[in-house]
Parts: sequence; C-alpha cells; structure tokens
Amino acid sequence: MSKRKAIAILAIIAMVLTLMPAAMFGATNVDRLAGANRIETALKICDAGWKSADTVILAAADEANLVDALAAGPLAAQENAPILVTYKNSLNADVKAKIAALGAKKVIVVGAVSDSVVEELKAIAGVTVEIISGKNRIETANLINAKLKNVAGTFVVGYLGLPDALSVASYAAANYFANVIANSDGSVNKDNLRGATTYIVGGTARVADIDGVTRFAGSDRLETNAAVAKGLQFDFTKVYVANGRTLVDALAVAPLAAKTNSFVLLVEANKGKAVEGMSVSSQIIAVGGTAAVPQSVLDNLFEEDDEFTIKSV
Repeated sequence: MSKRKAIAILAIIAMVLTLMPAAMFGATNVDRLAGANRIETALKICDAGWKSADTVILAAADEANLVDALAAGPLAAQENAPILVTYKNSLNADVKAKIAALGAKKVIVVGAVSDSVVEELKAIAGVTVEIISGKNRIETANLINAKLKNVAGTFVVGYLGLPDALSVASYAAANYFANVIANSDGSVNKDNLRGATTYIVGGTARVADIDGVTRFAGSDRLETNAAVAKGLQFDFTKVYVANGRTLVDALAVAPLAAKTNSFVLLVEANKGKAVEGMSVSSQIIAVGGTAAVPQSVLDNLFEEDDEFTIKSV
C-alpha cells in the first residue's frame, strides 16, 4: 500500500470517528434497579442497600400523597433506613414481608396512609410504629426536620417545586441537611432554617430571594437538577438515573445514593443529558423500568448536543 493511500484511509477513519454519535462512546457500565411497579422498585432498592435495618420509613406510593414524604431522605440516612412505599389504604404483602425480613424494630410512617395500614404494621412481631404527618406538606417537613440531629444546613424548595427537593435529596441525606418547604407565595419562615448553610433550590417563582443565600435554579426541573450537580460536591463514580416526572423512584433511591454521596440524575421519558461531573466511566444505575427511564435515554446521555430528545414518529 502506498503512503498516499494509507494517509487517505487514516483520514477517512478519523472523519468517521468524528461523525459518530457520542452515544457510541457513551456509558457502557449501566445497571438497572427495577420492579414491575413502583412498590417493587423500592423493594429492589432496599435489597441493594440493606440486608437488615432497625428502622424502615414507609410512605404512600401514589403521587398525591407522596409529597409529604419528599423531605424524608435525611431522616432515612440518619436512621440508616430504607424508604419503602405502599398503597395508601392497604399494606402491600411484599412490603410487610420485607419489614419482617429486615428485622426492623420501628416503622416510621411519613405522610398520609390509612389507619388500616398502621394497624397491619403494628401486627408485625416486634415492630413499633411512629407516624409523622402534619396538616400540610410544610408542617410534615418541619416535623421530619425536628427529628434530625447535628443539622449542617438547609435546602429551601418551593411549595410546588417537589422535583427540586429530589435533586438535592441524596446530598441532603449524605450531608445532614434539612429540607424546608416555602409557602405557596414563595415566602420562607426563616425560623425553620437550621444549620450554618442555606441553599435555595428552584427559581424565584417558587422561592423568594433570601439575602446572602445561594440559589440553584434552571429553566425547568432538569436544568435545576444540572445546576445542583454543578454547585454541590458529589462523587460521580456512581450515578443513579430516575424519572423527574414520576417522583417515587427518586425518593426511594435517595438514602441508597447517600451512602456513596452519589448524584441522582433526573430525566424524562424522551429527554435526558449527562451533567457536569459525569463521565463515560461513571457507573450508571437506572431506577425504575424502561417506561420510566428508557434505554434510549441512557444510550444518549453523552450526546454532544446540549440536550438529547427523542422525536415522536
């Protein structure tokens, strides 16, 4: 082969490599924690992090009642407790069996579940039940925060900015931060702030400015998630990926991610991108089934475009 031909071949190879989609050089170390539904996914998360647990935190699985539990990550980390979810009006049999198998001595029920669920929990041998439930999400968060010890700081999120709470949930759990929810008008009761450092998560439409306080915010929940990744210190060796619209998986994985100070990346069913700090060598763990976190989104996290979007056809 002539030298000129060899150079031409190398040039063509270089051009092809340049034009290849970034996904072809994307994350190759991908795992998934998923069950047939959100309850089973939370059980899979529990299996990944806990062989035994003195305490279990239990929340309602439906979105309407889940909001009360979104501040529970730091309490779960403090108690080294998994977060399990069940139906509001009945205790899932597999959840009941898992509580017993873990050897739990206490179940902390956060938010709205029925009296019948509480009675079923009390029937588990050796288990006591504690209920944390306020008249609204603000009061419930404050009651959770009152249980925290050695609080280093506070994250303030909007009354309707619940995905923002999950963007910081693993950091809050790993670093002893409380979660305070702003009033519906964006105002904040400063008496509820704890610790030496306060951060606001979300835009000014959700939380009013507080003098001297750093804000992490973007144009939407995914951009705010990216701002959190950039502004706080995470270990990106392992990254959990959860759906930013159906929030239950991101809630359940927060105490597991906190064990390694890992980031929880929020994506949507047709959209997602890697954030600053991630690399193709990061271990990617999808949380939830392929309907929640499609494989196509995972395959394209490292696209060079600002954002990867799957177009409907």
